[in-house]
Amino acid sequence: MNLNYKVKNDTVKLKSDEQDKIENKYRDIVISNNIKDLELYEFVLNSIWKKQVKNYGKEKLKSDLMKEFNLDSISSAEVISSNLKLGLNKTYHHFFYKPISKLRYKLK
Repeated sequence: MNLNYKVKNDTVKLKSDEQDKIENKYRDIVISNNIKDLELYEFVLNSIWKKQVKNYGKEKLKSDLMKEFNLDSISSAEVISSNLKLGLNKTYHHFFYKPISKLRYKLK
């Protein structure tokens, strides 16, 4: 896994009052359309996740994270492979998913 990425958030370009306007306009719609997802998230967070963290143990977590994210252990082939996968994913999203998504929205 290569964790080298740039954070990109287009809403940062909006002024604060514009962000608030957009957020207030759509907040209730988003919540009502995703209420079951939110309920599932809360259930997993408050019951299953806490049990898994407790059973896993802090020392094992620390050890596994050190193994997984040790940058010295990443080969250049893995970095290239990771970058190619990201590039293909972005290309697919930009040239296939995005146009179809826009078309579906217009047809509604």
